[in-house]
Amino acid sequence: MKNLKSLFTLLLVLMLSLVLVSCGGGDDDGDNGGNNQPAFDAATVVAGFEDAVSGTVKLTYTANYKVDVVRPGADASGLASFKRDVVSTAVVEMDLGSDLYIKVTKTHQDKLIEAAATTIEYLLYKEDAKYYYVSSESNKVEVAATEAAAKLAAILEEATFEQVGGLTLDTLVYNALDKEYEMAVFGLTETFLTDELVDPTYSAGKDGGLHVDYLPDYVGYRTDMGYSDFPGADGAAATIALNTNNKGYVVDFTETYNNASLVFNIMSNPPTVTINGTRTLTATYGEAITKSTSVNFLPSTAKLVEATGGSYIVMTCAMGDFGNMAPVADGASLELGKIICVKPTASEGYEIGKVMVNGVETPMTNPAQAGGFYCYAVNPSVNKIEVVFNELDPTAGVVTVKNNTSHEYILQS
Repeated sequence: MKNLKSLFTLLLVLMLSLVLVSCGGGDDDGDNGGNNQPAFDAATVVAGFEDAVSGTVKLTYTANYKVDVVRPGADASGLASFKRDVVSTAVVEMDLGSDLYIKVTKTHQDKLIEAAATTIEYLLYKEDAKYYYVSSESNKVEVAATEAAAKLAAILEEATFEQVGGLTLDTLVYNALDKEYEMAVFGLTETFLTDELVDPTYSAGKDGGLHVDYLPDYVGYRTDMGYSDFPGADGAAATIALNTNNKGYVVDFTETYNNASLVFNIMSNPPTVTINGTRTLTATYGEAITKSTSVNFLPSTAKLVEATGGSYIVMTCAMGDFGNMAPVADGASLELGKIICVKPTASEGYEIGKVMVNGVETPMTNPAQAGGFYCYAVNPSVNKIEVVFNELDPTAGVVTVKNNTSHEYILQS
């Protein structure tokens, strides 16, 4: 009888085990913890994402990074200009609707060369059915309505640029699993095909969004020769985490460099350049923004470039008030709303080639009607003043006449 009870107990245990296995109670089927949960389907999530961001955007982008240069076995002091210790923050508000708008406030400092941070504002806005662009370094100019969208995109890209990368409108939407985003935002070069890049890892994000983890073999960095590929000194070049909302709009990413290093074989004892630090983006969408029509201008100063082949004087005054000109010295302060007046004098054997203020050659007035002065509007920030004199051809105006006795006579005008 005792043996029959033992046999019955054994049969009961076997039956229960079979039931548990058939119900998924085991963990030998390779699923997540034996719960029979299906693998995360990133493609289905991304298929519902939008192609581009629309509406309003508020974002903050930081690029805080250090670049070091070492040259084993040799002096690296001559490479100090390649080193960086950058702290940069750009705060952006945009409206990508029918009335385009963008304002970027960027604070930047390279601690190795700048004693203090500089804040520059960039603004594109619409007023009285016209678009205008103005920055802390430039006066207001009108932008054609047909060019406003391109100008907005350019402002975002140029204002956020750092050697480790910046932002474009495409940075704000992650809507494909083809690794083009990783190439454009973190790789920055097209040295490799996207198929050669490390695969990101996808998982469910918040509220129907996507979470992306990415450990790239290399990251891009802007050098004098263009963007270069910096591999990790030990493992991945960076650790990257990214999140989107349920539209595919990127709500944040963090890129942390892991001693991304590259040996530049440009000399014996080649230098090694190493990047460390972080890039971060945080963004919100669809919130109300307060649109501005002005920026904080940087103080206006004059920078006089030394000329060869002549000299020049610089004066300033209110437009049309030439009787009350004041002299301008190198480094002097200038007043917005007034004009800069440049009068060049060529040395013997030279002539006036061109006059420029911040690269602009065309003066506001005809110098012949302004006492020989070339006049330009004062711009915010540095006003770089240059005069180029051209050397005269010593043979110009010389005519050689021969008579029938083979004598030559030189006539010079």
